[in-house]
Amino acid sequence: MGYFESLILPELDEQDVNKHPAVKAACMKFLFYFRAQISPQVALALLPKVSLQLKCDMVVNKIYAGGLIERLLLLKDHKKNNIFNPHNIDDNVLQALLAALLDAVKEVENIFILKALFYTLQLSGPRMQNFIEPLS
Repeated sequence: MGYFESLILPELDEQDVNKHPAVKAACMKFLFYFRAQISPQVALALLPKVSLQLKCDMVVNKIYAGGLIERLLLLKDHKKNNIFNPHNIDDNVLQALLAALLDAVKEVENIFILKALFYTLQLSGPRMQNFIEPLS
C-alpha cells in the first residue's frame, strides 16, 4: 500500500490530466492489474480521479481510464457483493462519470470505454432520469 500512496495516488490527484501522461498511463495500468488488492473505500475514492483521466489528450490514457473504470465497477467485496452500487455512489460522481464517458466515446471508440459506459448506465438505474437533462 505504501507504493500506491507514495507514487500512484499523487499522480492521479494531479488536476492537470495532460501533465506526465505516460506516468499517469503507467499508474492506471498498475491499478488495472492490482485492483483486487485495494480496499472498497479506496476503490470508491479512485473512481472520480480515474474518470478525470478520460479528459486527457492522449488516447492511450483514455483507453486505460476506460478499462480501469470498467474493472473498478465490477469489483466485489469479501462477501461477493458489488463494491459499487446505487446506494454508495454519489449522484455528482455518477453524473460526472457519465459525462466524461460520453465525451470519450465521441473521440475514441474503444471496447473498454463502451463497457465502462454500459456498466455506469446500469449502475445509474432509476436515477438516470436525473442525469439526462444535464448531460444533453
